[in-house]
Amino acid sequence: MASILKVDKLDPQSGTALEIGTSGDTITVPSGAVTSLDGAVTVNDSSNDVDFRVESNGNANMLFVDGGNDRVGIGTNEPASLLHLDQADGTSQITVDSGGSDATKIMFQRDGIDEFSVGQDGAGNIALKSEANWPINFLDSSDNVVMTVAGASGAITKPLQPCFSAQVGTQQDDFAVNTWTGNTMEFDTEIFDLGANYDTSTYTFTAPVTGKYIFNSIFSYNNLDADATYWQSQLKTSNREYAVLDSGNQYDADPSFLSYPWCIIADMDASDTAYMRFYQQSGTAQADLRVDSRFTGALLC
Repeated sequence: MASILKVDKLDPQSGTALEIGTSGDTITVPSGAVTSLDGAVTVNDSSNDVDFRVESNGNANMLFVDGGNDRVGIGTNEPASLLHLDQADGTSQITVDSGGSDATKIMFQRDGIDEFSVGQDGAGNIALKSEANWPINFLDSSDNVVMTVAGASGAITKPLQPCFSAQVGTQQDDFAVNTWTGNTMEFDTEIFDLGANYDTSTYTFTAPVTGKYIFNSIFSYNNLDADATYWQSQLKTSNREYAVLDSGNQYDADPSFLSYPWCIIADMDASDTAYMRFYQQSGTAQADLRVDSRFTGALLC
């Protein structure tokens, strides 16, 4: 008959302790046996540098406590943080179920104060929430803030979004006639340039990424020639041209001042370029681009 150890009572008041085995011994509970513990259980109360491991049918490290590094692993015996989940087939997940239609969320706190939560709002919508009205920042791999959602107002800013504004520093006089050569508009004074994609020496914007870009401009001219068949202000990109045309035939005399507001959304690939230029068909080379002219652009989507 197998040996049976039965302990009816241990008196904590007298300091009675039950010790089984010595250091290095193994205690094995046979498969199929049932162990019941109705009271509190403390493992490693002496704070020794030893590990605790629970093995399941298919995972040798279903639960692993790294006693030396104060970490817990699920599916790994080398936890890299306080809690480390690792599933060999790549489907690691945490399931949080409210059991009904109520909102479910994981709360992040600092010093016991709710600050940020992620979950669902009870209506099936994913919810990222700033619980304390702190701004929510989205970072790149270098910890640069690429987008911020203001906690109180909900306003969204993108400090790295490509965006520029430039103006004509000195009036550009007497555009040539019947040619594009030499007629690039000289927006040589930079007001701002997020991403440093606008070159004030060539008056050219270079797209850093593929996307849809919005360009705006105000062309202000002096001394346009009424004898010209037409004149056009054009955005030239690597893919196509976008022009604003006007005819001199409608004017009885040379207009001393004309201004054209203009906006376009252009498709651009990474490294494509965009710049403004002027063309006049026939007439006299006398048109001037004023210093209140502007050229702006930004990545839209």
